[in-house]
Amino acid sequence: MTRRILALIIIFAFTVNSALPAFAQNSVELEQMVRTKMKDMSKQDRVKDGADEQDVPEDSWHTFICPVCEKEFQVPDADVTDEMRKGTEEVICPYDGTAFIPREIAMRNALKQEPEYVNIVSPYEKREFKARMDMDSIASGAVITDPYTGKKFRYIKQTIKPEDEWKVLISPNDRRKFRIRVFNKDNYSKEDVSSPYDGDRFNPDWQYMSEKDMSSDIEKMFSREIPIAVSKAIKQFGYDLFPEKPQIRRIGEKEEEKEESDETGKDDKTQARFGMLQNKLLGESPRSQFDEGMYTELSTIPVSDDYVLGPGDKLIINLWGNIQQKLELDIDGEGKVILPQVGPLSLWGVKFSEAKKLIEENLGKFYTNFQINVSMGKLRSIKVFILGEAKKPGAYMVSSLATVFDLLYQVSGPSKIGTLRRIKLTRANKTEEAIDFYDYLLKGDKSQDFKLDSGDSIFVAPIGSVVGIAGNVKRPAIYELKGNNISMNELLETAGGISAVGYLQRIQVERIKDHERKIVFDLDFENAQALKNTSSNIMLQDGDLVMISAVAPVRHNYVSIAGNVQRQGDYELKPGMKIEDLIDEAEGVTQGAYLDRAELSRFRDDKTREIIPINLGRLLSKDETENIELKEWDRLYIFTKSEVIPTFFVRIEGAVYRPGEYELTDNMRISDLIFRASGLKKTATLRNAELYRRVIGKEPQVITVDLASIFDPRTKESDLYLQEGDQIFIREETKWLGTREIDISGQVVFPGKYMAAPGERLSAVIKRAGGFTDKAFLPGVIFIRRSVEKYQRQMIKKFVDSEQEAILKEESSLAINLSDSLSTARREMIKYRQKQLQAMESADLIGRVVIKVDTLDKFEGSANDVELEDGDSIAIPLVPSSVQVIGNVYAPNAVTFIEGKGIDYYINKAGGFTKNADKKGIFIIKPSGEAIGKFTQAMKIERGDTIIVPEIFKYKTPTGLIFKDAFSFTSQVLVTVLAVAAVR
Repeated sequence: MTRRILALIIIFAFTVNSALPAFAQNSVELEQMVRTKMKDMSKQDRVKDGADEQDVPEDSWHTFICPVCEKEFQVPDADVTDEMRKGTEEVICPYDGTAFIPREIAMRNALKQEPEYVNIVSPYEKREFKARMDMDSIASGAVITDPYTGKKFRYIKQTIKPEDEWKVLISPNDRRKFRIRVFNKDNYSKEDVSSPYDGDRFNPDWQYMSEKDMSSDIEKMFSREIPIAVSKAIKQFGYDLFPEKPQIRRIGEKEEEKEESDETGKDDKTQARFGMLQNKLLGESPRSQFDEGMYTELSTIPVSDDYVLGPGDKLIINLWGNIQQKLELDIDGEGKVILPQVGPLSLWGVKFSEAKKLIEENLGKFYTNFQINVSMGKLRSIKVFILGEAKKPGAYMVSSLATVFDLLYQVSGPSKIGTLRRIKLTRANKTEEAIDFYDYLLKGDKSQDFKLDSGDSIFVAPIGSVVGIAGNVKRPAIYELKGNNISMNELLETAGGISAVGYLQRIQVERIKDHERKIVFDLDFENAQALKNTSSNIMLQDGDLVMISAVAPVRHNYVSIAGNVQRQGDYELKPGMKIEDLIDEAEGVTQGAYLDRAELSRFRDDKTREIIPINLGRLLSKDETENIELKEWDRLYIFTKSEVIPTFFVRIEGAVYRPGEYELTDNMRISDLIFRASGLKKTATLRNAELYRRVIGKEPQVITVDLASIFDPRTKESDLYLQEGDQIFIREETKWLGTREIDISGQVVFPGKYMAAPGERLSAVIKRAGGFTDKAFLPGVIFIRRSVEKYQRQMIKKFVDSEQEAILKEESSLAINLSDSLSTARREMIKYRQKQLQAMESADLIGRVVIKVDTLDKFEGSANDVELEDGDSIAIPLVPSSVQVIGNVYAPNAVTFIEGKGIDYYINKAGGFTKNADKKGIFIIKPSGEAIGKFTQAMKIERGDTIIVPEIFKYKTPTGLIFKDAFSFTSQVLVTVLAVAAVR
């Protein structure tokens, strides 16, 4: 039972994929189980990326750390060369492309650091604590005392980060693997990485692209993505065209059951999304030179007239005319067919074209007036042998049309230790043919692709001498030699020639010297012609590797121009080219160019840059002292005025339509600024305008400006030029200063907008509007003032700010002297108050002023006959016929007004009080906006009144006491909002 429980603990712990705490008192057996399980999990993690990783054994990755970005990456142990280990061969950082001499750091050594604090979760209390441990203890397991319970447990954690933080990539050029850490999974596959082998930059998602979407080496040459290093990961030429699995079976070989590949599982779903599933099922590699679907079933294709018939062939004969018949005749073991009426006819060794004539002649002896058509049915099979270094040597039955290459293709070709250049074909009659398939593969010459006969045997000898060529040639590969050596010129021709970016001044050759050591020597060719003339005399031997580096990606023979010109860019540096010539090539400078200074950036002899100032104005005026001669990589930049000269502003205020700040332009006058401000208002005075000007080192000046003279052509000198920071103030006529616009709506004879003179009162404007109509409800007049609205908003903001400050103080003291229940209730109350404050802050205030309006004869001159302000509005409503009852009644609505009825009547009409109604808290809002909350029972109800019945709040528990405060606060907010609603 104990073991069963322990097993369940282990399974559960690893199911959640966390560090495993195990009870120390069961230590020995449990520790062994844990270590075994961790090892299994590590292996499972390593193969989760599918076929790319499942063949990589544990601890087979070498870790490198980039000295610039300090990020780590890994390459398989098999790809770490001796030069890398010695620190003489560069490795390229996949993250930033930095080439560096590697520092090999094993992961476990990198993790041996000083002791550090580790976050651990108690297995008993599920609470976190920290323990000081060194990394070795973490890896091997340490007995920890739980600080909460005092119990001991074993803490084990993997030191290497989970495999899902590593991503295995394949270098596009040489198909070699490497691993990088995925630091940001969201950005993974959006950022390019570099191959650590050749520096080629590529996107991680290239592996899921179709081949047509991937950049070829030629395309990279034009897009400035030339690899900075030469990859030595070249493959043997010609072998990748043969399929991995044979297309036919040997004689006597049973058909093996097809095993499902690991790749046809969940990994297929991923690759299918990228259009790769079809390639994989066909056995294609993403960079295969040949298509395995290029060969069709040879037993069914048409034959030529010179095809020689033999036993096993089938003929299909169609007859029409006096005889209608279709014959399907097999040539028997004696080489004969049986024709109707004719009998046996020997066709062994007869060509197909001759067989048609022979059949027609023999049938013509017995039939007349007929037509005949002869075609081949199924072709015969022949028995051939393939021996030597083939992948699948043995005896095979193949079509009689098969050639040597057909057979090699269908049996997966030679192995990589088998030759492609010294294949021997032995005929049944003992004659022999020597076959070199390089002419077929490189030139399409099929003269040595001999047709097979029954009994033929093919012998694949071991591969001969080989040389490799890597880097910037058309076909980098390992090539087999026909003899023991080959000239450099022949090798380059075999590899398709050097690409346009191949560097001829340093062609490097690696050679195995006397089976003892590897040596390196460099070849320097001045140009392509020198290479052609001398490379025939340079002999290469077995095992040599020729490496063609790329030219430096730096471009030469150009200069650049940028900035304020018509056509920015790079231009050819011509002999004797000067700055003016470059500007002409760029079609000149554009408007707004800064002429006092342009900058020419130039490389010095020590490869540092210097800036040479150029006076562009003098240059364009043909001053040859500024027109200096250009050098390679010079860069001329022409500034705009806005880049160099700061923007200055002037200001205009007062009686203009668009007062404010405006940009100061060249030769700008006062009249120009007034025009920019949309002109003078009608209220503007043409006298006593002021220009305020600040002068550095002097007292500010105030200049009186006569606007009339400014606009008079005869006194144009009064229109002063403006300077930086000038401010103009234009005064208004005093007779216009008191103008007020008043809006009157509702029940007056002539509603509309009226202009009120300074000191004019409300009654005077109502008179001008024709007075009240007979339907005007004077107690309900709504008088709105902008200044009051502004004041109301200021007061509400002040109240809200003070309440928010009080709330913050309450929140900071919640944990002091409060039980959990009281603290929770208080927090809820604070949230409630905050919502109410938000409602108050967003309340639609209109600035209503409570006034009592009577008939004009009584209203005029009374205390309510207020002096008008600009923007005041008066609305006179119709006489209402109802009283509003809202709040805690059963049927809140409007009740028809009846003269003399009291408050109880209207509440009863609204269904009466609810059980939560606060009968003592009833208040009334009058049509004028006045709120009355006392002695409401004795108050006379009038037309347009609003009766509000609030809710009573019952508080019996400590929590209720807290919410009493919230309810009191809410009531204040509610009254404010309802008062605003009553106004509307």
